[in-house]
Amino acid sequence: MKKIYLSFIFTISILSLVAQDPIFTNSNSNDNIYNPASSGLYNDIGATLAYRQIYPSINQYSNYGVNINGLFRKPKIGIGLSALRYYEGNGSIVTNLISLNFNKILKINRKLKFSIGMNAGFLSSGLNLEDDIFSNQLDPVLGVLPTATIPSVKNEILKKLNIATGMSFLYDDGKNIHTIGLSINHLNMPNIAHVDNNSYYLPMFYSISYKSIIDIEKRYKKIKLRPRILFTYQKKSTNIILGTDIIYNNFLVGTGIRFKNYQLSKNLSYLEFNIGFSINSSVLFVYSFETPDLTLVHTGGLHEISLNYFFSKKKKRICY
Repeated sequence: MKKIYLSFIFTISILSLVAQDPIFTNSNSNDNIYNPASSGLYNDIGATLAYRQIYPSINQYSNYGVNINGLFRKPKIGIGLSALRYYEGNGSIVTNLISLNFNKILKINRKLKFSIGMNAGFLSSGLNLEDDIFSNQLDPVLGVLPTATIPSVKNEILKKLNIATGMSFLYDDGKNIHTIGLSINHLNMPNIAHVDNNSYYLPMFYSISYKSIIDIEKRYKKIKLRPRILFTYQKKSTNIILGTDIIYNNFLVGTGIRFKNYQLSKNLSYLEFNIGFSINSSVLFVYSFETPDLTLVHTGGLHEISLNYFFSKKKKRICY
């Protein structure tokens, strides 16, 4: 079914004036998508699949992510390969990003590691206008007219180089693990404007993350806590995710809250709920649901699925 888009909204979209990088709720399982310094940091070889559906009642946005990463033990170099796809406006704008990252891991002392990494890839963006109807096509008597005055757009797929960097600290005292990460994406600010004779340079995307896995005392030795914090900033828009998961044997439940401040003027908040399970310490599945506040109560919320597979088994890991 064709969707009706007001022409001024479409113009804003193709200029990407409000474009923001997607935020995956389950940042514990998707840190390799955010930060190129996290590859191999936990001495694992792993793969991550992530899917996110935003506002299914209006079917506007969906995101897909794939990441494979591991560690070369000598000379302690992590490597990762990521592929991301973003659908906006029912597929009117499709963005793909394929990238490769390398990071160097340094052992500061017996408990502390430091990692710094770089990420380089190709970003492509294309438009699909076949199913769009613009406001100047609508007539109160005749209905939908076949022609419309629309901006002059580039029909070819835009292909741009994209650069990112990041750093991480990991502290492991043999009982608890704590990780702090900082990353910056779109360092080269590629021009993704689809309107002829216009420029829009994709703003840098900053993220700061903290996550840990904490063993409870011997009395509750089967229970682990997994607190997490994620802060992102891009073009005056911020997200803050605060949450905690509880792990008991092979099952995981958790909750959290996300605060979004758009253009430093509009505030939204989301409640988050996680449920998951693991198999043989090699497979971790997590489903996340976010429900927005009353201003967006009829959108259907936000749904996310993360699937992690670890080729090397390790009983105590940050993501389990």
